[in-house]
Amino acid sequence: MTSRDLYVPPAGAAPVGEAEYTCPLPHIPEAVRTMRHRARTVLGGWAMPAATTDDAVLGWSRTP
Repeated sequence: MTSRDLYVPPAGAAPVGEAEYTCPLPHIPEAVRTMRHRARTVLGGWAMPAATTDDAVLGWSRTP
């Protein structure tokens, strides 16, 4: 697992500009659960709103 942030914000602050987080996953069904957990952790660290995090983790949008 690696993190390549263009800007690393202070703890609890949202990133400014673009940020990228990468982590390799095995090609197995269980990887989906692992990625969702990691994404929730990273987005929580970036202080993303809960609704935005849910949309990103579940792969859908609340807006029509």
